[in-house]
Amino acid sequence: ETPPLCIGFIGHSTFADSSGWDCFKYVMEEHKPSVVQFFAPAISTNGDGLTNVQVAHEHDALVMAQVGSLLDAQVAVAHEVDAIIAQGSEAGGHGLRRERGSGTASLSAGVCQLVGNE
Repeated sequence: ETPPLCIGFIGHSTFADSSGWDCFKYVMEEHKPSVVQFFAPAISTNGDGLTNVQVAHEHDALVMAQVGSLLDAQVAVAHEVDAIIAQGSEAGGHGLRRERGSGTASLSAGVCQLVGNE
């Protein structure tokens, strides 16, 4: 059996302009991934006011938001993502600054508390 297709997108490059949004929509329509993952930032909004999460859900994909801070996790939960990946600041990653992010242990504990998986 073929495993499901999962595709990760970096927000600041994929969703920087309308051509990136067009490419994202093309990938969703043409390749129909079962799961998409967003990071840096996890939630992006296009010129029509639609979020990347809404577009992915419209194409029946599950959405994983990779977050580096509790604030980013709260935003992701508010946008009804299906799963959260907690990436600590020690992992570096696409502009995640120490003053904004958290280490993996404390971030994971905070995310678990936020989503009720203590």
